[in-house]
Amino acid sequence: MATLGESESIWSHNGSTVDLYADGSRRILRYRSPRPELRRACAEVGDTVFEGEKSGAKYVGEAAIFSCRCGRLTFPVSGRTTRNGTRIIVRGKAPKRDASCKTVGYQTSTLVFDYERHR
Repeated sequence: MATLGESESIWSHNGSTVDLYADGSRRILRYRSPRPELRRACAEVGDTVFEGEKSGAKYVGEAAIFSCRCGRLTFPVSGRTTRNGTRIIVRGKAPKRDASCKTVGYQTSTLVFDYERHR
């Protein structure tokens, strides 16, 4: 993946802090400080939690789930900004995996990112 330089802003996400990177319509959200549960699932600082495109208020792309045993897995998501652009909400069907890392179903996953501050 190409380097995007410094993040534009800092957002909170379910107890973690993420950096938003923007290049034209391209958007990437990477962990700045993953919450403890995510660290135990092998998510690290700099890991991408969302990558996609922004068009107006709409976001479309891929989100990631993390597992030490099974690795990082992405799934399609879409959504939009709310609260005058200070909240991003995307939804998709995240795969559920068994102990051997086989996908055994899907569950709706909603990711919410709230603006904290500009860099």
